[in-house]
Amino acid sequence: MAFSGKVFERIRSRRTQLGLAIRVTVAATAAYAIATALHLLLPLWAVLTSLIVTQMSVGRSLKATRDYVLGTIGGAIYGGAIAILIPYSSEVGLLGLLVLSVAPLAFIAAINPSLSAATVTAVIVLLVPTMHHSDPMTSAIDRVSEVGVGAVTGLLVSFVVLPSRAVRQIRAVAAQLLELIADAFTELLAGLTRGRDNDALHRIQDGIGTAMVGMNAIGAEAERERAARLSSGPDTGPLLRTVLRLRHDVVMIGRATVVPLPVEVQMRLAAP
Repeated sequence: MAFSGKVFERIRSRRTQLGLAIRVTVAATAAYAIATALHLLLPLWAVLTSLIVTQMSVGRSLKATRDYVLGTIGGAIYGGAIAILIPYSSEVGLLGLLVLSVAPLAFIAAINPSLSAATVTAVIVLLVPTMHHSDPMTSAIDRVSEVGVGAVTGLLVSFVVLPSRAVRQIRAVAAQLLELIADAFTELLAGLTRGRDNDALHRIQDGIGTAMVGMNAIGAEAERERAARLSSGPDTGPLLRTVLRLRHDVVMIGRATVVPLPVEVQMRLAAP
């Protein structure tokens, strides 16, 4: 019974990750079944798209779906236009079209990473016809259809199957971050009597900075859910700003504890 209880508690503490695993499994299975039923050329892309857009929270799934679909449509249009408007009759010609397709889209993706799917889509639209003996227009339509099936399936699964809201997640992350700040504060107070070198100070602060980045990302997802009216939780802005102020306080206290306090001050503060 004790062992079962420990296992249950371990699973319960990871229920968010377990929910994601279940959603991803359902999304992949459903995307393959739908793509097969619709007789799409490559059901693989529907499955892969469903895996990409099924994220930890609904807000993150919304962003992933938007970015991937926009990138796919843009890449399909550009790659299809290149293949149709510039015919080729040799491998060298195909190589030239590949360079012409990849270079501009890779440059755009470097500027705006949310459109990174465009480069992959353009390459697929350009090369798939050479393997399946189809025309570029059909290849572009097939690619958009496959991604559309995967994106819609993944998004619907994120809404229906054990949905995870970023508003709930940010509370748990904020609690963990406050615990890190409390532990760091205890360590910093101990340094008032002995001082601390900069390397040790940075080790204390590192985990807090990483946690802050994660909490800000989840806060953006929560606001995306609120904007889409998928969540009725409170505005996360005040929470993020308050925790950030505490983080700044810890940083300033850390700088002050590099050098120990004078002995006279330590004696006066010993009891408190």
